[in-house]
Amino acid sequence: MAINYNRNNSKSDDRPHLSIKGATISGARYLSDKVIAFTLGLPGLCIYNMKVVDGQEGPFISTPQIKGKNDRWNDVCAVFLSDADAAKVIQTVCDYAVEQGAAVDWKARHEVK
Repeated sequence: MAINYNRNNSKSDDRPHLSIKGATISGARYLSDKVIAFTLGLPGLCIYNMKVVDGQEGPFISTPQIKGKNDRWNDVCAVFLSDADAAKVIQTVCDYAVEQGAAVDWKARHEVK
């Protein structure tokens, strides 16, 4: 997966950002050529089925989704990360992701640095 950290910073974002201090990545696995699923672990919290998606403007993090009654996909939660923290998470996920169909070590935790 090619990584491009250039993002459009033209919009103002005054939301508080989640701290990734002590964050870990586990279960990173390729679902396709452009999607890697993983679990983001934070002290006291795990968010399952997060995804790194290789989009047209570079990779981005997607939160878990469920399909609603209207056949549309809806986010289960919102996670606001700074651009620097998102880049660290993306890099860690890409470093430790296993190929599609390979065995996943669900107990291994990789620190986000």
